[in-house]
Amino acid sequence: MSYSSRFWLYAPLLMFLALTAFVSLHWWNAASALNRKLDAMKGHEAAPGIIIDWRGKTLSGFPFNLDLVLEGVSVKGAGAHGPFAWESDRFATHSLTYGRAQEVMEAAGQQRLSWMDADGAAHDLSFLPGALHASAVFEGKGLLRFDLDITEADGRGGPVPFTARRLQFHLRRDPGQDMLDLVASADNLSTGGAVIAKPRVTGSIRPGAPFLGLLDGEKSWPQASADWRAANGSAQLDKTGLTPEQSAAFEKLLSGLY
Repeated sequence: MSYSSRFWLYAPLLMFLALTAFVSLHWWNAASALNRKLDAMKGHEAAPGIIIDWRGKTLSGFPFNLDLVLEGVSVKGAGAHGPFAWESDRFATHSLTYGRAQEVMEAAGQQRLSWMDADGAAHDLSFLPGALHASAVFEGKGLLRFDLDITEADGRGGPVPFTARRLQFHLRRDPGQDMLDLVASADNLSTGGAVIAKPRVTGSIRPGAPFLGLLDGEKSWPQASADWRAANGSAQLDKTGLTPEQSAAFEKLLSGLY
């Protein structure tokens, strides 16, 4: 057999082995970098004013995904108007080692959330979701879009008893204007003895520029909120499917964001 014949016989195999080695090395580098980042983050500030901790950690997904599972997660820090905290029995993130900068997130088990609204009133929410999924899309200026989808939420054992067939929240940095777009909605939300079939709130927060540092993880939430108020920031909300009392309560809840 001539040298030329042997080359064409072995070249595809060699190319496949080289590609396999490259993909494996790339995954291990990405996984190692994520592991180092998590080790440095655990119990410390992951972003200005926000501390993340957990009991256990598992990283998998070779060769094309980075699948991170955290047990006993807690996120605590300073919100726009006071301290906030979120605790989850189990939390997972999934991202690709190649392609779009996007993360898909899931949470399972009991979820506990506490925060302060713009009037300084404390809120506590505890519920068990049938499923909780979220996704975050990033680009050069940080977070571009965040979507949260919760099905069959049961919070009857919490401080504010409620159930809902579905809860959704969407936040987007508007690419064409200096503002943040948000949407909050629910299906069959039952609370306080009343059932609201399809409540929905859409709105915008202007200007959006004061929050860019927050979305990029370089500015604390209280500082971003203070900069927004100093810039004469305003929030415009359109509410449907709500009574005036429910509308006022929903707006007060959302005021904790800004």
